[in-house]
Amino acid sequence: MNDHYLDRDSGVYENQWWNSANDLTALADLAIIDPSFETIAQPILETAFEKAPQSQGIATFENAWYDDEGWWALLWISMYDLTKDPKYLNEAESLFKDMAASWPTPCGGGIWWDRARTYIASIANELFLSVAAHLANRTPNRDDKASYTNWAMKEVDWFNHANLINGVGNIIDGIDLDGCTLNHTDVFTYNQGVILGGLVELSKVTGDASLLPKAQAIADAAIRTLTNDNGILLEKDSQDEGAAFAQFKGIFIRNLQQLHSVAPKPSYANFIRHNADSIINDAMNHENYLIAPVWQGPFRDPNMGAQGAGLDALISAASLGNKRDEIPAKKSSAGRTDQRLLARTRNLT
Repeated sequence: MNDHYLDRDSGVYENQWWNSANDLTALADLAIIDPSFETIAQPILETAFEKAPQSQGIATFENAWYDDEGWWALLWISMYDLTKDPKYLNEAESLFKDMAASWPTPCGGGIWWDRARTYIASIANELFLSVAAHLANRTPNRDDKASYTNWAMKEVDWFNHANLINGVGNIIDGIDLDGCTLNHTDVFTYNQGVILGGLVELSKVTGDASLLPKAQAIADAAIRTLTNDNGILLEKDSQDEGAAFAQFKGIFIRNLQQLHSVAPKPSYANFIRHNADSIINDAMNHENYLIAPVWQGPFRDPNMGAQGAGLDALISAASLGNKRDEIPAKKSSAGRTDQRLLARTRNLT
């Protein structure tokens, strides 16, 4: 991924902004479970922290889209988990503050998708929940912890009342401003994923175990309705297009693994491993380790979004024995992962 797609001067992949935040998150997550990878990942991540905004002509990680800010906030939270350097947590807190300033929308709450206030997207609100809950579990300040927890609970309440889940249990894309109607009914895998990680983190900070069955219901619906006959995750009726759509599936798998780490189900572990195996066997070029957007194969049209998604899936499979919510000591973390799969995963970077 880094040899084929990374601009090493900026830490950005192929000038793709939100996708880069996710690809970089995969690097941080791999370094967390594989200490030998940290010396490779950390310089890239530090370059992105210092130089990525300038590559886009902006001064900070704040931009015109609140979902973009959420992706970058989650990346810096992962970097805080890896390094315990407070500068990363501070950056995530700053981004969250900007996101929170867009609450409420005219539809009874929630945040906007964009600074121009043209759309209310599920993904922006799921990211808002996830960032708030992640911060609540990490901030050393008691008042800030209470504030982040309150924001996360407020978001969950609004999300429930907005009726963003359709009749088969899938989260739809968003709300039309004309009467706050649910006209944007497209279903994407990442909308089924981000909320899982958010609910996991909120259950930890509040002790509310009832949030986990709600997350499982969303995950189960996605596995039931967004897969082919062989159990391979699909995007948009199996038509994976470009880096954006290709990225979505990895986000679902990453968050499913986080749910499995605290509310394990054999079906989740099997699903993650089965999709990782399909990537390796059917969607990967074994000469250059590039990955196709369609995980059931055949290999064709690789791109940076597909590479990041594949990396997410293999990291998730490798770390099934490693609880994501309890970052282990470096000496013991590698022993709790699938070492052969880790070796394959490092090749993808």
